[in-house]
Amino acid sequence: MSKQAELIEDLVDSSDAAIYLKDGQGRFIMVNRKVAELAKMSKEDLIGKTDFDILPKDQADRVRSADQKVTRSGAAVDFTETL
Repeated sequence: MSKQAELIEDLVDSSDAAIYLKDGQGRFIMVNRKVAELAKMSKEDLIGKTDFDILPKDQADRVRSADQKVTRSGAAVDFTETL
């Protein structure tokens, strides 16, 4: 990992906001410390999982729906889900 990538990872990890990236199938490809803390899992264990692996189905359905809206529109969507 480059020094620049390490600095970005450290910055994202130090945030109190839940920050993550997902692939087109909704699998986590990057999560920060806050996401791992909320999921009560390690960052490494979350990679490759979907919302359906860590949330109740009704919440996972809502999150996945918002993700798909972003994918279809290509634009940011303001979405808040209380977990």
